[in-house]
Amino acid sequence: MTPNEMAGTSIGLILAGGIGLGAFQAGLFEALQEESGLRIEVVAGSSIGAINGAIIAGNAPENRLAMLSRFWQRVETETFAALPNFMENDGWHKVQSITSTIMARIGGVPGLLRPSAVAFTKAGCGPSLYDASPTRQTLEELVDFGLLNSGSVRFCLCATDIETGEPVFFDTHAGDRITPAHILASGALMPNLPVVEIDGRFFSDGGLSANAPMEPFLSSERQGDLPRWMVLADLFTRRGAPPQSLAEAAERANDLKYAMQTHVRLAGLVRERRLEAAAPQKSGGRGTDLIVVDHHEPDEPSRMEKVFDFSRATLRRRWFAGREAAQAALEQIRKGGAEAAPGLRVHDLT
Repeated sequence: MTPNEMAGTSIGLILAGGIGLGAFQAGLFEALQEESGLRIEVVAGSSIGAINGAIIAGNAPENRLAMLSRFWQRVETETFAALPNFMENDGWHKVQSITSTIMARIGGVPGLLRPSAVAFTKAGCGPSLYDASPTRQTLEELVDFGLLNSGSVRFCLCATDIETGEPVFFDTHAGDRITPAHILASGALMPNLPVVEIDGRFFSDGGLSANAPMEPFLSSERQGDLPRWMVLADLFTRRGAPPQSLAEAAERANDLKYAMQTHVRLAGLVRERRLEAAAPQKSGGRGTDLIVVDHHEPDEPSRMEKVFDFSRATLRRRWFAGREAAQAALEQIRKGGAEAAPGLRVHDLT
């Protein structure tokens, strides 16, 4: 497929959770948006992926990048005045990164969360370290919820029912009306943020059960007319060297906890779709090509707390890493050839 043949190609995005690592997804979207003729038709997300996804689905195509950029500029926790280029080296980056992480943990993140005044008492749906009111205000400003629920782009998010442990998918294709509360629920990671009540059920972060909400788009029970090409942007990686310190060990454990959850569930979906393709009544079904990319920064200065690093230098690095991942994904689509056979094929670019 040549660049000109890309015109009219539709894709879907599956955006995993990972708080500050989500700048990687914003950079990926920017590069995809620049590809002439490429259409994003469906988006699913958990946690920060739900926020990024809602901004994409809840804005007209010409406004999506501007709103996404505004969000990531708002959540920056810059610790120093802009430095001359010759001072923007790894040493200064490390100082900025660690300082930004401490500031976020103590003082919150602008436009996203602030310290809770009732952290150790029951307030609303339970105690938490932070208050998500800034997130609600940001969403109400940057997302057109009428457009989000119009169906022009199918939007799906995942939250976890804390009483049953099951992943719950809210999907505009299924008639669910997404509100700011649903997005807050998808990112309500305990004990950082309070659980969210929706229609008598109590929800926490989607990442606790489905950090990359794939099932509505990839399982044998998927519904609707879905694109052949899907891009899964994970924010944690299975790759990594043996840890040499306690900080590295903590980071590695956290990466594996989320990345392996996605990997194991995806392997099950591949087997499920293989069986579906073999069934006589499904043999003519449309296949899916899933491109998997991930954020992999071997020298993240903040290690275990890297998800709370919102320094400008770090967000910039993650953004450009996302752009590079998008270029690799686009190259995979260009060489993808004719319509896919039934089943689910995974192109792991991690």
